[in-house]
Amino acid sequence: MKISLFILSFLAAFATAGGMAGGYERMFLWYAYRMSVKANGASNNKIAKNCRGRIPPMDPEEGPPNPCSFNEFIQYIDGTSRTTYVRTADLEPDVTTIGERLGNRNGGKGIPTLDTQRIAGVGGYGKLMRLASDIVSSASSNKKHDFTRELERATQALNYVSKYRQKDFEWFRIKALNEEFRPKGVVIKASNLDFRGMSFVRYDPVKTISDNPKTKIEDLQKELEKFDNEYLRGEDSDSHKHTMDVVDEANAYINRPTACSAPR
Repeated sequence: MKISLFILSFLAAFATAGGMAGGYERMFLWYAYRMSVKANGASNNKIAKNCRGRIPPMDPEEGPPNPCSFNEFIQYIDGTSRTTYVRTADLEPDVTTIGERLGNRNGGKGIPTLDTQRIAGVGGYGKLMRLASDIVSSASSNKKHDFTRELERATQALNYVSKYRQKDFEWFRIKALNEEFRPKGVVIKASNLDFRGMSFVRYDPVKTISDNPKTKIEDLQKELEKFDNEYLRGEDSDSHKHTMDVVDEANAYINRPTACSAPR
């Protein structure tokens, strides 16, 4: 049983693009960038090193280049000069409002794929998010600068990413199952899921089996499990589930107990 090439190619691109999740990922990367610049100067920061700001003040550590404004940063990581849909002069933009506007451009279909090499000189979504997470985590123990506000907003953005990645994954999972089994007369069923304050539908294998008693498939449960395992673990399609694992890992890393706060 093979998953269609159309779905595989779509998911592979989606893993580093991602609609609403992509909008909030950009907010997370922005706050990681701000903390890196604040701690190291624009010349030595670890994200978007080649982003050149056009507006003073100059980099206090090294002189030129100027750090990028929010608009310039989004232009740089998106590889486009069109930012009228998110333009703001605020260097600490509201995560909920601006992240949603970023994710909703062109009906959620206009999120450019993240070029991880261009953004941070690393290969792959996982390495990019781990680098950003390391910056955020290091900022939490930085005694030279106060990163309280940036840390709060970076954590908020990452929580949004986690929610929307889970929601998107379930949507595409159901889509893949429907494409495979609907022509065979099987109706894929879903149930509601509450995840970190967000409600959406997820694939329900038990309900699918019970609601399709007259299917011509001899062992429906076995066939559903086989397909679902292939979808979850396949080399290409797994890249979409992998994004959830990466985000969960980043969340756990940022929110891990410090040595001084660990229980004795």
